[in-house]
Amino acid sequence: MTERAYDIEAIAARYKGVTFRSRLEARHAVFFDTLAFPWSYEAETFFFSDGTGYMPDFRIQFPRGSRGVEDCYYEVKPSFPTDEEIAKAQNLTKVTGRPTYIVYAHFPELAEGSTWGILAVHPGRPVVLGAIYGWAQCMACFGYDIRFEAGRWDACCGQTPKDRSPPLMVAYRRAYAFRFPVNPVTLGEALAEAFTTYFQEDRRG
Repeated sequence: MTERAYDIEAIAARYKGVTFRSRLEARHAVFFDTLAFPWSYEAETFFFSDGTGYMPDFRIQFPRGSRGVEDCYYEVKPSFPTDEEIAKAQNLTKVTGRPTYIVYAHFPELAEGSTWGILAVHPGRPVVLGAIYGWAQCMACFGYDIRFEAGRWDACCGQTPKDRSPPLMVAYRRAYAFRFPVNPVTLGEALAEAFTTYFQEDRRG
């Protein structure tokens, strides 16, 4: 992958006992929790026939109303994905049979109501780079989906979903406003540092 500026500037964040590689990823965990979507972070690693490996950011499940539960992978990027990142998502979807969604929207815009910015990789379908997807909610059964901006949602209740439903907007704004601890350390790290400082001072004394 070509190194980009955000790879260097990413700031790790700790949330619910999990250390994320960036605050952007951690904000998505807050978003999922606000909507009560089960999630796991970097919990699976896959190896492909070309010898490359891939560890997706998230695996999530979300309710789709009468259509059951969507079980998918969710990749978080601060900008539109590269060709290499898209190819890895395609390999992941081919191996697992599950959709992979690559989100590149930023929370300031999401919190203000501009809710589009997801690239969808579906099993058995070509990736359309110009097709922009986003979260939406059916206000009849309250199921969620990630839908194509310019297309009709495959609604289970025969109505157009809301991409700015109250629950979605609350989740966006909570994730954007969430404040993470600065330079978080584990209890073990804190104890090790305390003991090191104590013995250094003891030897000097």
